[in-house]
Amino acid sequence: MSAEEQIAALSLQNQQLEQLIHALPDMVIGIAAAGHITLLNDAVWSYLGVAPQPLTQWSLVDLAQYDAVFEEVADHFAGSDGVSPLKPFEARSEAHKRDFTVTITRGSDDQWVLVLHDISAQRDLMRFKNEVLKLASHDLRSPLALVIGYASLIPMELPPNSPAADYVASILSATERMTGLLDAMIIVEQVRNAPLELDRFVIFGDLVAEVVARMEPQAAQNHQQIIVEIALDTMPPMTLHRPYMIDVIENLLSNAIKYSPEDRPIVLRAWHDVEQGRVVVTVRDQGAGITSEEFSRIFEAFYRGKQPNGRRNDGRGLGLWLVKTIVQRHQGDVWIESQINDGSLFGFWLPVS
Repeated sequence: MSAEEQIAALSLQNQQLEQLIHALPDMVIGIAAAGHITLLNDAVWSYLGVAPQPLTQWSLVDLAQYDAVFEEVADHFAGSDGVSPLKPFEARSEAHKRDFTVTITRGSDDQWVLVLHDISAQRDLMRFKNEVLKLASHDLRSPLALVIGYASLIPMELPPNSPAADYVASILSATERMTGLLDAMIIVEQVRNAPLELDRFVIFGDLVAEVVARMEPQAAQNHQQIIVEIALDTMPPMTLHRPYMIDVIENLLSNAIKYSPEDRPIVLRAWHDVEQGRVVVTVRDQGAGITSEEFSRIFEAFYRGKQPNGRRNDGRGLGLWLVKTIVQRHQGDVWIESQINDGSLFGFWLPVS
């Protein structure tokens, strides 16, 4: 290929790239090393409500006269040391009632690219969900409690063997299920959004031993034994949210007890992975196992896996979601290993602080 052909090919590629950038629905802003804007794609001009014009010495501050959201973006950009990468952040335009995820990327020759991705639909849905939860936690709990209270009194006034007793029992059962669901929804929000105070200094081995002691009577009812394999002398002290971590281990042991056959042991292992700087915990059962298709959903809120007979599991599908949420809020992670008819292993790890 001759030099002229190479130049023509590069020119065509640049034109195609420029067309692609202008066609993007996200707002794209190019900034030079001196801080002045070198590029605004069509989405930015459309958002500003003005026709494209020359960008002579424009800066992010100049864009702020059209919408204060650009002032917030400018503050983040100005706070950069010019070397360290900037993490994506969220910004909101009160004037347009829109929310954005802002990504700032450094290119070659000290050129910067800012991308504002509109997430207004997701945030509006989140705000609507929060309002529904407030409604559920306050305006629905009181009338449900009233129904349960009065329905509990009705059997006292019924004659013996009255068929109405069955109707009342159905009312009580339904309202108690609704109350349980409301309580579960509130727990979800508390765990997800409440401040996580990692201020409890805990000997992790002692915490595991305490939870196992609580769960042993439940296992004994199923003629099961909880086998604990933990080197207490190697377990480091840790700083964590003690009640939440107790919930994590209790949930895993409770599931193992629930889905394991009688007379089958449940094995809990915990060890200090010194090389990775973390504590690892696993719970293995000898139940029916879980299909690989369910792996991606097993930790979702309100997801209930299927039993081998095809029926949905009992419960509200929150136990494993709580496990994952709590562990991740401690900067750890969870995983699962399972095969049909060969049991399951649920594990999590926590960084040693």
